[in-house]
Amino acid sequence: MRIRITAVSVVYKALIVLTGIYGLLLVFGIFDGRFSLSSLRFFTVLSNLLCVVYFAADIVYIITQKETLPVWFPALKGIATMAITVTLLVAHFILGMRFTMADSLSLTLVIMHYAVPILTIADWLLFDPKGLMTFRSPLYWAIGPLLYFVYAMIAARIGGGIGYGGSRYPYPFMDVDQLGWGTVLLTILYLTAFFLALGYVWVSIDKGLAKVARRGTKAKSKQAG
Repeated sequence: MRIRITAVSVVYKALIVLTGIYGLLLVFGIFDGRFSLSSLRFFTVLSNLLCVVYFAADIVYIITQKETLPVWFPALKGIATMAITVTLLVAHFILGMRFTMADSLSLTLVIMHYAVPILTIADWLLFDPKGLMTFRSPLYWAIGPLLYFVYAMIAARIGGGIGYGGSRYPYPFMDVDQLGWGTVLLTILYLTAFFLALGYVWVSIDKGLAKVARRGTKAKSKQAG
């Protein structure tokens, strides 16, 4: 059942923004008496930053426009949600939370890999009207991760790359030097196929929930009549 109370939606989105900002400040080293933006080379940090920016803008939109549209910039929200879901799934199932960024704290990893992703996914489930997704939507959602892969490969070829430790690559499964192009490209192909499939699962769930909502509305109308 969708929550339609604007104040609750705003407070919830503010929680996402504040949680994300806290995680970003941790990884930027603010609480350690330093400040470094070098961690922006990681997809994890970029996806969290995208969610913070999106929901901050969404709060302003809701307050100032009174939700004239059911969801502000749905394509961007889809990209942000998919990107943060990629962060969650890759960290948990591929990296196994064993791979950490330099000087990262375990709290940072929990916030960025679990808290913000789960809160973001739950926002769609709790507050968004269902039935807005189309079968083209997952194709747009895949843009973020694929652009990052291209960026990582180019950065690795130019200069010192954006890697961890002695590697030029940001994540072990992207390390062409260690794995070779064939293995890396095959891994990216599998990941892309998986996330597209996940996107279509979301679309199916979205359309299914929309049907349930319509049936509930019709049942209420019949009772009222």
